[in-house]
Amino acid sequence: MRLKKAVAVLVLFVAVLGVAAALIGAHILDKRRSIYAYDVTADHAYDFTRSAAETTILDSEAGLVLLPQAQGPVGAAFLELEVSATVLGRYLQPELRVSAGDAVVTEAIEHGAQGKRYVNISSLLPGAYGQQIRIEGRNLTVTSEKVALIRFPALDLGDKTVLVLASHPDDAEIAAFALYSDVPGAYIVTITAGDAGGHTYKDIYPDRQEHFIKKGQLRTWDSITVPLMGGVPPERAVNLGFFDGTLPKMFQDKATPVEAAYIKTADIGTFRRLNLPGLANGLTGTSSWDSLVANLSYILAEVRPDIIVTPYPLLDSHPDHQLTTVALLEAIHASGLRDGALFLYTNHLTDSEFYPYGEIGGPMTLPANSDPTLYFDSILSHPLSKAKQNDKLLALEAMHDLRPATEVRFFKGALKLALHNLQRDIYGQDVSYYRRAVRSNELFFIVDVAKTYDQTVLEGLLRTGKAATPSRY
Repeated sequence: MRLKKAVAVLVLFVAVLGVAAALIGAHILDKRRSIYAYDVTADHAYDFTRSAAETTILDSEAGLVLLPQAQGPVGAAFLELEVSATVLGRYLQPELRVSAGDAVVTEAIEHGAQGKRYVNISSLLPGAYGQQIRIEGRNLTVTSEKVALIRFPALDLGDKTVLVLASHPDDAEIAAFALYSDVPGAYIVTITAGDAGGHTYKDIYPDRQEHFIKKGQLRTWDSITVPLMGGVPPERAVNLGFFDGTLPKMFQDKATPVEAAYIKTADIGTFRRLNLPGLANGLTGTSSWDSLVANLSYILAEVRPDIIVTPYPLLDSHPDHQLTTVALLEAIHASGLRDGALFLYTNHLTDSEFYPYGEIGGPMTLPANSDPTLYFDSILSHPLSKAKQNDKLLALEAMHDLRPATEVRFFKGALKLALHNLQRDIYGQDVSYYRRAVRSNELFFIVDVAKTYDQTVLEGLLRTGKAATPSRY
């Protein structure tokens, strides 16, 4: 009788454990799916016919694809294929692995992914031309009988003058550290001081006014000095000193100066005066939209860039990022500039703040996109060696706002951070830029400046779907 009771208790205990495990698994699955604000079973939709892309259809048999014979270098190359996540791929990160001899690309795909995807094989070319490559899935099945090889022409950046626009301190490093450090003629212009956001140093500065003044100072200094790690001297790095998070309000009433969110001042010199002599000498105006456009017009005239690196309003969800490019386009058109190209980046993908997926060091591929009218003339996948990735990691670590809050110095703060990191890893919700930005490449959509005078192209660049870029431009 006792044995029967013991067995019954054991069976009940196992059943309870099973139910608990199922509930925990469902909860984790729900959390992992929540990082995608789009249908992961839908195709990623891109129309390459209006761009400089060259598309070649190739047979795929048992995961083997023969690439065409040797051709020249590429600016970017992608394989378009169909995928289907396995049952495990709903819980564990699905991956695509493309190998050519000893060279391998491993790219993370969304949990539960179905449909058309693009794997970035830029690093395999031109070495893999004429070779048979192998495509394999982990927690993922490749269902394509044919794949498309999509190639964009190579670019010579050696003698180009590059102007990087960063909405906040650290945006330039996140999006384009390798690009700006690989060209001799680079300038960095940061729009805002980064004086808003979290109360990061509250244990040092409990007074909010004092805290956000100090935070703005620290981040302004970062925006001027950290580029030196990529070879850009402070004379070619300038912070315009506008206030973090205020660009939407500035845009709505273009002539009126706007006050900072936390420090109760509209004085544009609050952070601007921290610049070193150089490009900053010609800055004028107030904390208004009209002054921002005038400042950018002045920068364009002084720098005369061949390439302007700036956020893509259609893909980047942050209003300050969207409006940085809106202001740039106003300045371009006011100046009559037609030469050069825009290199458009995204640091806050509209449909998932966690893009790009997978581990640090992996490739950055084309982001999820459901709008085939997304406009671009070409695409660049700018490579980062392992040494360059290390340099970029150190540059990001030098940015105060990307470090843990100063309360981590104490036991309570350290425990809080440890618990946060544990929960983050269980749920697969690591949003840190160390994971997202330190990649084997930086990705840019390229648009000729002259094309922005075409109203259809302009409207295409400024539409944003969920995140409403103002339409009064």
